[in-house]
Order: sequence, then C-alpha cells, then structure tokens
Amino acid sequence: MRLTADKVVNWTDASAPAGITPEKVYLGPDPHGLGGFQVAVATAVTAPSRQALRDLHAARTGRTQVQLVVAVTHDGAVHLFGPDPQA
Repeated sequence: MRLTADKVVNWTDASAPAGITPEKVYLGPDPHGLGGFQVAVATAVTAPSRQALRDLHAARTGRTQVQLVVAVTHDGAVHLFGPDPQA
C-alpha cells in the first residue's frame, strides 16, 4: 500500500495489540485548524480483529477529536477502521 500526504510521522505505540506493529501516520491538510485528517498505518502478523482495530483507533485519538482512519495491512489485504469509532 502506498500513501502520500502533506506530512508523515512515525507511529510508535507501546499499547498496540500483540502482533500489530504501528508504522506511520499520514497527516492531511488542516487549513481551518480543526485537526485535519489522519491515516494511521500498521502491519499485522494475523488478520486483526475488530476489537484490535478499535483499540488502535482509541490509542491514537486519545481524547482528541481528530478525524482518523486506522489501516492495518496483512497478507495483501488492508483492514480499515474509522473515522467513526461507533460504526
């Protein structure tokens, strides 16, 4: 999977579920100072569960109101979660 963005930062998270390795966060433009849009990318040794995706999303957003999609790659597939954590 190849992504491009205005800004890319390394993503490290000690609380990531076992078998999932956070890699990068791609940050979109934020012209109005509202937090912009983020895509957080990780890899997994097995297909991630919905709960694992939810946990990663919660760990990345914390208490902020950022628009975030978590993308976890495994075995040629991309598993997406967000931006609405209740969906």
